[in-house]
Amino acid sequence: MSRGGADKAKASAIRIRKMLGFDPEKHLLRLQENGEGMPPFVYSSREIFAFENAKVLGAIWTRLTPLEKLKEPGSVVVGQVGRTPVLVTRIAA
Repeated sequence: MSRGGADKAKASAIRIRKMLGFDPEKHLLRLQENGEGMPPFVYSSREIFAFENAKVLGAIWTRLTPLEKLKEPGSVVVGQVGRTPVLVTRIAA
């Protein structure tokens, strides 16, 4: 991620913390400990979606398909990770 991209992601994280009224990382720890859930708006917020695409989906490996769907050479799987369309093909056995 470029310096400008990192700065935007950091600013977005700060805005999200202010918008939520709490630190999501700390809340996730409570979720694991107490079985609490996130506030409903978290699941439909465009800003949170953009943040997740930049910081989560853009920064880690994401599983697209089980290997069984690519058994034979020439097998193709089409999917989407965040907003990025992805095509995976097997070229050898």
